[in-house]
Amino acid sequence: MKKSLSFCAVAMIFLFGQSARVAAQAPAPEREARAPEAKPAEKCDAAITKEESSVTDHTIRIGGQTIPYKATASTTLLKNDKGDPTGLLYSVAYTRSDVKDLTQRPVSFLYNGGPGSATMWLHMGAFGPRRAFTVDGTFTPPAPYKLVDNSESLLDKTDLVFIDAMGTGYSHAVCKAQEKHFYGIENAGLTTGRIDARFTGYTYDLLQENAQGDPEGPAVGGAFTALINAYNHDELKFGKDKVYHNTAGVFGSWNWTRRPAGGGQQRGGGFPGAPNVETDLAQAMITNPKLLVQVENGYYDFATPFFATEFTMEHLGLPEALQKNIKEDYYNAGHMMYLHDEDRINLHNQIAGFIDRATHQ
Repeated sequence: MKKSLSFCAVAMIFLFGQSARVAAQAPAPEREARAPEAKPAEKCDAAITKEESSVTDHTIRIGGQTIPYKATASTTLLKNDKGDPTGLLYSVAYTRSDVKDLTQRPVSFLYNGGPGSATMWLHMGAFGPRRAFTVDGTFTPPAPYKLVDNSESLLDKTDLVFIDAMGTGYSHAVCKAQEKHFYGIENAGLTTGRIDARFTGYTYDLLQENAQGDPEGPAVGGAFTALINAYNHDELKFGKDKVYHNTAGVFGSWNWTRRPAGGGQQRGGGFPGAPNVETDLAQAMITNPKLLVQVENGYYDFATPFFATEFTMEHLGLPEALQKNIKEDYYNAGHMMYLHDEDRINLHNQIAGFIDRATHQ
């Protein structure tokens, strides 16, 4: 099977902008609904570790074609090397129903960064078949919020699996495990922030050194949180007896320790908030010369600016033939470029093209 990479999250992985160290910023405080740290259970019985699932059938119209699909909302039991249960991981999988040869159908795995953010942003804003309706570049009107079909979903090109990291969504530790055991660079994956400079707001104290918050958070966070709950309960038929956490609120307790690739010294190391994984990416591309990388950049992204991304990608030390496997795209929006209606369409088209290139090498 041919493999590919594109940074944020898809068996591929799309990095919507990144800092010079492929780093991360904390989720905006205004949108946080934090998950409480799970306490180790005294005992571990079947009820605590029981996997749950709900399968529903739907259709959506994308690019002039009607696509039938199944939505599977479920929790998957995780175990450690000893076979002991450690957590239940929540995901929603969308699989096209009319595919005759499944061996030719791509599958993409998507997750948000943060660290500690639920994947409701990519799920309900960019690539899922249903999305939260928001007003471009300004505050979303008050409730009731609108849930609409997403004609820019990637279901026309690939099956989709949206995964909520441990401590977010309905994902949680079980038995003797604790959420903090999953919080770290070595425990999870690459993470990115999400700020959009097109959104503006007021600051109470004009003499304060830092702004009191990111206005993009309250502009869209309420709508996303309300709609992901309504969608899970009413359409996916899952989670009515559970609390959906849109963040784990773990940025302050995140383990930033990073072991350098190959055991050598880390390039540009020193600042614990920006572990350098450039060598990991370079080594992956050298190991697999067919690996493709695509980076989606927002011009208004002040959390992970596009120029730092360009610098990083141009200084990986790759042979010229492999450097050509990296492609960068640009949008007139911020980190969450899918909040800009025109760029949501462009984002779909760019990633659809990436999937075509990766699967037809």
